[in-house]
Amino acid sequence: MVRNRALKGDALWSLREVCRALDVASGTIDADIHGVSIDSRTLKPGDLFVALDGSSGPALRAAQGAGHDGHDYVEHAASKGAVAALVHAPLNASIPLIKVKNTREGLWRLGIAARARMTGVVFAITGSAGKTTAKSMLAAATDGFATEGSLNNVWGVPLSLARTPKNALAGVYEVGMNAPGEIAPLARLVAPQVAVVLNALPAHLKHLGSVDAVRREKLTIFEGLDAGGTLVLPEAMNADIVSHSTNKFRFGRSKKADLMYSPMDKAWQAIEVRCAGQQVQVPVPGGGEHRAQTLAAIAACAVAGGYSLASLEHLSDMELPAGRGRETRIGGVTIIDDSYNANPVSMAYAIKQLAKRPGRRLALLGEMLELGHSEAESHIELGHQAGSLIDGAWCVGQAARLTHQALPASVQLGWHEKPSDALMDSVLEILQAGDCLLIKGSNRIFWTQGFARILRQRLAAR
Repeated sequence: MVRNRALKGDALWSLREVCRALDVASGTIDADIHGVSIDSRTLKPGDLFVALDGSSGPALRAAQGAGHDGHDYVEHAASKGAVAALVHAPLNASIPLIKVKNTREGLWRLGIAARARMTGVVFAITGSAGKTTAKSMLAAATDGFATEGSLNNVWGVPLSLARTPKNALAGVYEVGMNAPGEIAPLARLVAPQVAVVLNALPAHLKHLGSVDAVRREKLTIFEGLDAGGTLVLPEAMNADIVSHSTNKFRFGRSKKADLMYSPMDKAWQAIEVRCAGQQVQVPVPGGGEHRAQTLAAIAACAVAGGYSLASLEHLSDMELPAGRGRETRIGGVTIIDDSYNANPVSMAYAIKQLAKRPGRRLALLGEMLELGHSEAESHIELGHQAGSLIDGAWCVGQAARLTHQALPASVQLGWHEKPSDALMDSVLEILQAGDCLLIKGSNRIFWTQGFARILRQRLAAR
């Protein structure tokens, strides 16, 4: 279960607790705070509003839309029911203002204070793909706290910590990166008892140059481990940069792994997990070999964190996070929305899983970004893979033109520079009952455009 509000109606913070954490005078006013928000559009009554500005990076600017400075939206936050606002610019407002030198630094300090008061097991998750799905799985297995979405960067991680209820049984946090040197500081902020590297895939190659550099960067998560903590990783992953004194727990398909898993069917709809004399059979949310690997990783995390394999039973009715393979059926058409992100490996897994579906198998294949020197080769290879396994594909994005050209003519449904009305019309014209449609690409292609959501609306209305 993913939670982002205080549990059982309890206050998340008091105004005085926040001021104490930030070493700011609290004055005579106190109030209960039930959430922490950086976006006045989604703020809920009882939230603390943190006025971040453009210096917090491009990811925040994208999240905030056209307005890059949260200080411009303090009064809007007040009108939505904000209890107080964390600011660093001179400002007059109708709600109490907590003034700090820099609001991003203030958010970090609030995250540190939140971590210091936690008593449950703390988990940190990194990897090139599957972080948000793994976070949801692990939170469900441990009945722990995790925020919605992919809050895994320089402002997202402290925000996730600041939102953690003081009575959380466990805390599960994503740690991500776009460039070298970003993971270790975030890992030290989380200070997990258990950290996991899910995988190291060809993603962010534009900034890191090679998959091996991605691996090394991901492994630096061990630097944040609490004393006596455990690093969970795939059995075959080289851990050469990890301290020899670090406890390591490996998952994999061979008997040499600390936790072993194996498929119970060809579609990987369920797996058998074995560890230290325990054995369970677990359904794989969404199915597929790649999600089975993620499930095995969080099973290893649970064991390393002191839970039994029986905790995996909580996953039986889990729904995948939005944009990570969640399925909907509308008018007889099955839509697999995997539009949040893509790299060559995750794209290949998704195509392979689509190929096992009954009926006509169609795909919207978006460009895979940040592949560096391997961009052309990867998009051409995707065309060859998809062309031999599915019935039709639209390709979207500049580099995806190479994918379209590599497809057999019988599979080509059109190339589009970006999502458009023309693309939507083409998809709606071709889709019919019994079809299965995969939507997958880097998130700037489909996810930020809301293409899957609009398509579902149009399908339901026709």
